This record gives sequence, structure tokens and C-alpha cells, in this order.
Amino acid sequence: MKRLGRNIYNLFNSSWEFYSYSLIHYPLTTKGLTCGILTVSGDFFTQHKQTLQKTQNNNLQEIQQQQLKHSHSFSRSLKLFLYGTFLLGPSLHYWFKYLDKLFPVVKVKELQQNILQNHHPRHWTRSFSKERLKWSAKRVIAEQISYAIFVTGMYFVTLTTLDYIWDHEKTSFENNIEEVTLFCEDRGLAIVVDNVEEEKSESKTNSDAVVVIEKKEVKRKWSEMLKERFMNEFKSQHENGMKFLPIANFINFLVVPPLYRGFFVNVVGFFWNAGQWAKEHF
Repeated sequence: MKRLGRNIYNLFNSSWEFYSYSLIHYPLTTKGLTCGILTVSGDFFTQHKQTLQKTQNNNLQEIQQQQLKHSHSFSRSLKLFLYGTFLLGPSLHYWFKYLDKLFPVVKVKELQQNILQNHHPRHWTRSFSKERLKWSAKRVIAEQISYAIFVTGMYFVTLTTLDYIWDHEKTSFENNIEEVTLFCEDRGLAIVVDNVEEEKSESKTNSDAVVVIEKKEVKRKWSEMLKERFMNEFKSQHENGMKFLPIANFINFLVVPPLYRGFFVNVVGFFWNAGQWAKEHF
């Protein structure tokens, strides 16, 4: 048992050393891939949490909740991976470098050398002076009034653009018809989809045994999609980040070495989404 534990520790230690080496020599690639993978992993919990809330809010007791729980949008996961890898990860890298210049404390090169030599700088783990607490608070305030707002907007612009180009996401009609289909199958009702060619068209007469759904395809503009997303989701998305990011970044700036700050933020975001999912399910 001790040998197994030692082997696991050695594997973790060598992996961490390799990750630290990659962060120093290939910072953008390593931080981008780390951010992309953890963003997709956290979104897995977000998607399933949103599906469960949708079922509860609509009071669709007739819909089989088990089927809804396991629905997952892989196209959204791919888009978030691209967003995290090519935008969020690199932007965090440059933002933290800018903060180091705006509120300098220790030289990054000296800190990286200490990490590679397996030294733990006392400056980062034991310095909790009044000046240092103020320094960390200033960084948090600067981030919340600038970068936090920018990155939230960048998230919506990126996802809306990918949705508009690829058009892989389901339309509102397709989302609604899934619910109606489950509802009708449970009651043995037939479904007729009426493709409406003109704006003014007469609906088909439906009996008690037939549910008629009118479908009208409308090509939306990118600006309209972006405006709707900002109006409906920007506030809630930004407020959700405000619940944990200020505290997480205060700790991040206070005790975490600059080399691992991006990784720390990504991990905190992952566990936040996982915690929200667990809160809804348990």
C-alpha cells in the first residue's frame, strides 16, 4: 500500500514538474489548452444544471426527467474549448502580466527559477502584511472594473459568432418540439408539423388526438443574436462570476505564484460549476 502511494506521488510530482516546465517554456500553448479543457469540463455541469432548471421551471412533470438530464450539446462544448484555448487562456496570460507591471511585487524570472529548483518562496506563502493585503485588493478592484466586464463581453461575442457561422446549435423551435414530442408520446397523441411559407397562413384544424405545430424558419442577423444574448444573459453571467471570482482572485494574488495564477482561476471556475450542479442534484 505504501509502495502504491509512493508511486502515485512520484507520478504526480513528475507530471507537475513537466507542467511547470511547459508553463515556463510554452506559456500560451499550455495555458490555452489548460483553460480550454477546464472550461469544457466545467460547462458539462452547467449544461446539466440548466436542463434540470428548465424542467422544474416549466413544470413539465410529464417529461421524463432522466432523458433531459443526459442531454448534452457537444457543439457547445467544442465552441467553448475553442474559446478557452484561443481567447480566454491567452487573455489571462497577458492580463496577469499587465497587472505585474501595474502593481509590481516580485520579479517573475526569479520566482520561476525558485519553482524549478523546488524552492517555495516565503514571500508568497507567509507575507500577509497590511501593504500586501492592500496590494492584492487593488488588483481585484482593477480586474472587476475592467477585465471582468471585457471577458464577459468577449464570451458572448465569441459564442454568438460561432453559433452564427456554424449554426450547430438547436433553434428554439427544435428545443420546444423535443418537449412537445415527449409530452405527446406519453399520451399517445400524433404530431403534425406545419411548415409555414407565408407570414399569414391558416393553421390546420387539429382534433383532440392531433397536435399541430407551426414551423416558420427565420434567418436571424448576427447583430440581433448578439443583442438578444446580451439583453438576456449578460447580467446573470456577470453576476455569477462576481459571486466567487473576487474572493478567488484575492487569494490568487496573495499566495499563488504568478506562474500558476491562470491555472488556479480555471480550477476554481471548474469547482464552482461542479458545486452549483451538486447543489441542484443533492
